[in-house]
Amino acid sequence: NYVKRCVGLPGDKLAVINGQLFINDKAAENPKNMQFSYECDVPLSKKALKNLNINEEDGSMTYGIYCLNKEQKNSIEKMGHKLKCRMDGNDYDAAIFPHDPRYPWNKDNFGPLLIPQKGVTVELNDSTIVLYEKIIRNYELNDLRVTDGKIYINGKVATSYTFQQNSYFMMGDNRHTSLDSRGWGFVPEDHIVG
Repeated sequence: NYVKRCVGLPGDKLAVINGQLFINDKAAENPKNMQFSYECDVPLSKKALKNLNINEEDGSMTYGIYCLNKEQKNSIEKMGHKLKCRMDGNDYDAAIFPHDPRYPWNKDNFGPLLIPQKGVTVELNDSTIVLYEKIIRNYELNDLRVTDGKIYINGKVATSYTFQQNSYFMMGDNRHTSLDSRGWGFVPEDHIVG
């Protein structure tokens, strides 16, 4: 089992713009202790890390890189240190879903995309199939092939697909170092334990 915060429900339109999560074009409320990765001008002492309640496992201490919530960030800056956010910027990250350069997304700039909802039909083409193929093939157990530019589901040419179950989008509160739906895609309802 893997614990993550559910941030997107079936039928929602989800996007991350400059590190801010948007659901249905509205900025989502940020968790109180949400963290981003920062590079500090000098590595902090073990005592300072302990006093600020910074987990040494969350970052690269040797290089002065720390995963910080807003309160920790402000405290370090008050100590006179300079911090630089290590955001992904606009660079394409192949480790980010759907792992296709036609969707040049990264952890801080992702989407928009529609979270699959049971009974909703989406158009299928060369560009959209990469978003939904895992659901169609692995989670809803269809035979899916793409041959000569045509999409076949269960042996028939398909230009659309109707989802058989709801899916969700999960995201960790540590926004730069979390393995979540930005990496592995949608979570089908039958995979949710709690």
